[in-house]
Parts: sequence; structure tokens; C-alpha cells
Amino acid sequence: MCVCSGGTCNGVAMWMECRLNSNHVVTSGLLSAPSPGERLDWDRHSRQAVHLLSTPVIVEPSVGGQRWTLRHRTVFRPHTGDVNLQFTLVPAAEA
Repeated sequence: MCVCSGGTCNGVAMWMECRLNSNHVVTSGLLSAPSPGERLDWDRHSRQAVHLLSTPVIVEPSVGGQRWTLRHRTVFRPHTGDVNLQFTLVPAAEA
């Protein structure tokens, strides 16, 4: 995923969307498209998840076209119900 603005990244918010068809989506997340620097409009009656990073990452604003990428890896083990999440922020040139 491309990171579109600079700042400090403390964690990653996650939610689920079920696309029933091209006109109907059931979501537990954002009610409108996000805009950098603006407050997010969440569905307050649904649950979201937040994965906090062990160390905050300073993300520099895009300069000369360099951007940041959020690498993610998710493993679900259905037999135990365990979910393993791994997130890493890297400059897009390393992605």
C-alpha cells in the first residue's frame, strides 16, 4: 500500500468490507474516502482493529517522487483462530 503523506506512523487501522455487488458494500470502516490531514469519518457502531507498531516510524513527505510503502503480511490459522499480522514501512524504492 502506498503511504500518501508524511508524519509519524504509530499503527495501522484495519476493517472489513464485504462487496455484495457493484452497488452494495457492507463495511465496518470508513464512511467516506480519506483525505490526508483531515479527520476520518468512521462507522462508530462497528468494530475496527488497530495494530500498534513497536516503534513509531517517521515518514518523510514525498520529495522528488519518493514515496513510502506499507508492506503487510497476514496469516490466519483457522484451526486455532489465530491471526498473525506483520507490517513494515519502507521507502518505495525498496519495496
